[in-house]
Amino acid sequence: MDSSLKTAPPEGTGTPFSRSLRRKLLDTSLISLRWRKAWRDLWLNKLRSFLVILSMAIGIFAFGLILGTRSTILSELPVHYMAVVPASAIVHTSLINDDMVETIEHMPEIAVADGRVNVIVRFLNGDGEWHDMQLFALDDYENSRINIIRPKSGSWPPHDRGILIERNSLYLTGAQLNDELIVETSDGHQRALHLEGLVHDMNQLPAQVTGVPYGYVNRDTLDWLGISSNYNELQLLVAGNRMNKGHNREVAELVREKLEKAGAYVYWVEVPEPGQHLVEEFMPAIILLMTSLGVLALILSAFLVINVITAVMTQQQRQIGLMKIVGARTPQITSIYL
Repeated sequence: MDSSLKTAPPEGTGTPFSRSLRRKLLDTSLISLRWRKAWRDLWLNKLRSFLVILSMAIGIFAFGLILGTRSTILSELPVHYMAVVPASAIVHTSLINDDMVETIEHMPEIAVADGRVNVIVRFLNGDGEWHDMQLFALDDYENSRINIIRPKSGSWPPHDRGILIERNSLYLTGAQLNDELIVETSDGHQRALHLEGLVHDMNQLPAQVTGVPYGYVNRDTLDWLGISSNYNELQLLVAGNRMNKGHNREVAELVREKLEKAGAYVYWVEVPEPGQHLVEEFMPAIILLMTSLGVLALILSAFLVINVITAVMTQQQRQIGLMKIVGARTPQITSIYL
């Protein structure tokens, strides 16, 4: 105990002012002693204290990160997705030419029709193994009006005998910018394409989900590879009421009928949910799982805190007994450990 406490006159003596001053000094001294004991206990249990602080920091960081990610995804993803002008419908068909695409675009129900080539090839990765790659080709990358693909780094648009890779799928190729990527077509022809840039394509599922990288070339490169440069995919933007999925499906069926009358074969028609990115369908389940893990981290850190405090109090039973002997009340002791 401080000397000021030992020499303090008995309660009830002196003026009211002096009694109030002594009471304040006493309370201040007791608070100082409580903090000194708390810090001393923390210092004597450095490892336990560090583990408690670390676990609470990890739990709070994980929970905050998950909440921030959830907020960003729910608010920003729809905005960025609508900025690339997603297609109202995608018609997968046999090979069609530019004239057929232009005919479809002149339909009164269609605002934009864009022909694309979508084929599967194989590529040789850095480990000398062959893997599938989804290869796309557009007529005009710079003036695309639907399902817009944006440049990320390197050359833009793709040059002859060059290839661009979707930024999130580059790691699957095992290659870097300016490398030569060996590609093999379905008939066994092999060519070396110059990897000249990266792009961002929000219209594809993440490569981490599909396990297949996405490549982008021009139509002349397709001819050089021995692949027909005629389109096998027709992306549509309806003229009105685009956020109505039923209306989009009706317009897509009209396009199907027109293509079939012209001699093309339609394999299937894809009508996505208007304004909803592909990942939004299973995003609630992922967010729920991540949130549960964040809450679990907080709960585990709380249990660790309780466990450490219990262990310390068990070790200090004699100290607690001595504090009670000299007049410490249970709330005062509890406040020290809290």
